[in-house]
Amino acid sequence: TTTTATTTAMGAGCGKGGHQGSAEELAQCNEIERFLRESKRKMKQEIKILILGAGDSGKTTICKQFQMINNEFTAENRLYFKTIIQASVVDYMKTLLRATDALGRTVQRADLAARLLEGSSSLTPAVADTIATLWEDPAVKDVYAQRNQIYILPDCSAYLFGEVKRLAEENFVPTEDDCLRARIRTTGIIEYNLNVNNILFKILDVGGQRNERRKWLHCFEDVKCLLYCAALDDYNLSLVEDLNVNRMKEAVKLFNDVVSLPVLAAVPIIFFFNKSDLLKEKIERVTPEVVYPDYQGGHSYEEAAKFIQHVYMRLLPEGRTIYPH
Repeated sequence: TTTTATTTAMGAGCGKGGHQGSAEELAQCNEIERFLRESKRKMKQEIKILILGAGDSGKTTICKQFQMINNEFTAENRLYFKTIIQASVVDYMKTLLRATDALGRTVQRADLAARLLEGSSSLTPAVADTIATLWEDPAVKDVYAQRNQIYILPDCSAYLFGEVKRLAEENFVPTEDDCLRARIRTTGIIEYNLNVNNILFKILDVGGQRNERRKWLHCFEDVKCLLYCAALDDYNLSLVEDLNVNRMKEAVKLFNDVVSLPVLAAVPIIFFFNKSDLLKEKIERVTPEVVYPDYQGGHSYEEAAKFIQHVYMRLLPEGRTIYPH
């Protein structure tokens, strides 16, 4: 009864003509109307963009690039990534050494490997020298080539191993390239706000792993554009959550699920095919034919990229607007 009475009073106060209510009620109504006008004005100046894709497809990297292009990547951001980069390069080499041992391969400097595995994850100049030496070991390089098939190791690890001595310097400050390659798995929903020509772009980066996807439904309202990301090089890789599942097959299935959602039927899609550099490196060794027998492009990067794009694009409903890049 109280709720109904309050609503009636507010309605009478805000209406034109008739009983106008008390001064307090009028002030309250004026504040509500001002808020509604301001909200409507802001909505016209805000564009909500949702970034989706399977895990390790490059979503967060694109968000970082947006920030850098718009000069919103601060010194504080760099210091944040410094700690992550320095701890990661040690942990990545430990993961690689454990995989090397599990596969029965022998490291030439077993003493250095043992010392690193037993130590902490702190990156010192001495630890950096150890990592640099181990990274040159033939057995370590061979096992690295099998990453994300029988064990999981981020693609950025090779870059960090190659730069490890610089990363350990006392006055090390991450470059933009360092920050772009730093791997942080997205959990939950992260919002990036970019202001371009007085238009606010609200970019939502949502975790792509299976256990994160149930949160996607909370982000679909008022989306003006969907950025979908896929990695060009994942056709022979395993899913982080399940090594028995092919990563590209999972990503393709996920894309099909997304474009079939009625709530996103009218939303234009910008499709980013990421990690072209890794495809150029991989296509020399292994082609999409290992998973897609109908692939006939051999070791051509251009043919492989075209084929992978077609695998996704053939899933689009007729008339759907999409801009592949």
